[in-house]
Amino acid sequence: MKIEEKREGQAVILSIEGRLDHEGSKIFDERVTQLIEAGERDLVVDFQGVDFLASMGLRALIKPYQTLAQKGGKIAVANLSDSVRTVFRLAGIEKAVPIYDSVPAAVAAV
Repeated sequence: MKIEEKREGQAVILSIEGRLDHEGSKIFDERVTQLIEAGERDLVVDFQGVDFLASMGLRALIKPYQTLAQKGGKIAVANLSDSVRTVFRLAGIEKAVPIYDSVPAAVAAV
């Protein structure tokens, strides 16, 4: 898994590529934890390059959602493929983590 980072206003955009499975979720979790510990409060995760999402990947999103909510921050996701959106819906994650069709829309929301 590969993660590219950029800043837009107050938000950090994480563009992820590859599989958000057991290994990918470890990498994602470590980076997001570092960002939150460094004081970042608004995160957008761009899923355009994600071709597979496992339950560990969902957990890697819920953890920062909960942490950021306690610290007054937000996390949002964008550019979900149909299959990844289905996983979000079936797991009920879409009720907690906001989903947007584009990164600019997600950035505007956080």
